[in-house]
Order: sequence, then structure tokens, then C-alpha cells
Amino acid sequence: MEGFSWSNYFNSNSFIAAPVTCFKHAPMGTCWGDSSENVRVEVTNTDCSLPTKVFWIAGIVKLTGYSALLRYEGFENDSALDFWCNICSSDIRPVGWCAASGKPLVPPRTIHHKYTNWKAFLVKRLTGAKTLPSDFSQKVSESMQYPFKPCMRVEVVDKRHLCRTRVAVVESVIGGRLRLVYEDSEDKTDDSGAICTAH
Repeated sequence: MEGFSWSNYFNSNSFIAAPVTCFKHAPMGTCWGDSSENVRVEVTNTDCSLPTKVFWIAGIVKLTGYSALLRYEGFENDSALDFWCNICSSDIRPVGWCAASGKPLVPPRTIHHKYTNWKAFLVKRLTGAKTLPSDFSQKVSESMQYPFKPCMRVEVVDKRHLCRTRVAVVESVIGGRLRLVYEDSEDKTDDSGAICTAH
């Protein structure tokens, strides 16, 4: 069974998603200001026939939650090779990461013929451009640390009697959300119905 595709959903609709900054309790909620449209990043160049992994610069065309619609530098208004990527993934790096890591920057094959001096092109395009901070991946990692662990006990509001509380057990922690089950539930079918944030 095929899972839900956010990129297809946003490509086929003109919806605007609430930005991550609206959710201060969510990962990166308090430091998302580094991410915005027109920010340049270094990503894997998938439009290349070289046997080794190479990279290229891309700009954020649209930001929807943690997903960024990226366009390789040099494509101007051509959206033919635009692609979605989770900006918090290890596939996204700030400009300068390749130089510091000794990784090759190679222009996409589709537009390789457009310029003879790609270095000069990049210098011109990137002068004054904004990129992610060098510690962005560290911020992502730190924002994904949660104090709650499976089997911990917490006190929660009883969903059937809102003026009472019950003890619940943390069943799982997924992406900063807790799946809770009432401790006195015999078969775990009487769960708290809570998928709540872990902050």
C-alpha cells in the first residue's frame, strides 16, 4: 500500500501550510527563522552521470512545514527538475559545506552547457545570498531530544471525565509526540486517545 505523499498533495493544490514557527513545541519551532524561501543550500546532484556522489547548489522555492521545494541553481524559471526534500534531513547542507568537506560541486547535466565558467556563475549568484547557519544540523539534532521514554508514567486528564486525572503509560515517542495508554486499562483498548507533544 502506498503511503501519503505530501509533495504530491502540495503540488496539486494551492494550499498554504502553517509554518513551523506556529508550533513552538515542535522540533525547530523556536529556531526556524533560518529557513525561508530563496535560502540557498547544497544538495546531492541527481542529474549527473558520474559514478560518484556529487553535489550542487539549490534554492528554496517554497517551504511547506519541514518540506522544501528546491530548484537547482542555473535553472532560473525552469521547474522541470524541482524536487521536494525534508530540510531537516542530512541531505541538506549549508553553502560552503562541500568546500569544507572536500566534496565536488558539479552542475546538473541538463544545464551543463549553459555556462563555460560555473565558478564565476556561482560567485555572482551566491554573493549576498542567504544560506543555513553552519550549526543547522546540530540545532535539528538538539531539537529532536525528548525527555520522555517508553514505559514512563504520566498524569493525564481522563477523556471520559475531564475533571479527573488518570495515570497513563508512554507507549511510544514518535517525532516528539507521545502515544499514551491508561495504566489501568486491561487490554490497552481504553487508551487515553492522546497523541500529545513531548515538550
